Amino acid sequence: MIKIPPDIEAAILKDRVTTAEIADVIKHCEDTRAKVLDAASGEYTGYGETGAITLWVRYKTAGADAEVLEYYFNRTRITGVSYPVAEPDLRLGPLPKSMRNRALLCCKCDVSLEIRKVLFKYMNRSYSAMSFACPICGQVYESQEVIRCRAEKVEALLEEK
Repeated sequence: MIKIPPDIEAAILKDRVTTAEIADVIKHCEDTRAKVLDAASGEYTGYGETGAITLWVRYKTAGADAEVLEYYFNRTRITGVSYPVAEPDLRLGPLPKSMRNRALLCCKCDVSLEIRKVLFKYMNRSYSAMSFACPICGQVYESQEVIRCRAEKVEALLEEK
């Protein structure tokens, strides 16, 4: 069973995202283990593509139940993961300092995520940015903070606003 707090349910309706879409993302993450564990908080984050958006869900599990803690989305698709980034490069888009030392684990491969160059597509145009990704399977982690910052910049640039 998926529990969605009333404040998040109200936001979901406002954003025109359905609870079924959120449930589908969590089900996909749990069934395939395509999710990231924040070792400090015990919370999972995963994503799924639905319609024209990539929907991210942060949640906790207790047995067969899941509680939604946060959701966010953007209109960018993840198209690939490339080489590791030893020294964050501004051309790839800096990660906030608060994100750089997080203990994030790929649940599918049971390894720590690394800062990698990740390839994205928005409106049939490709770009790359730094993100956390699994070095084995390529599972990507994006925080709401990074999504909002990056999405605003990329959308403005590519839509020539």
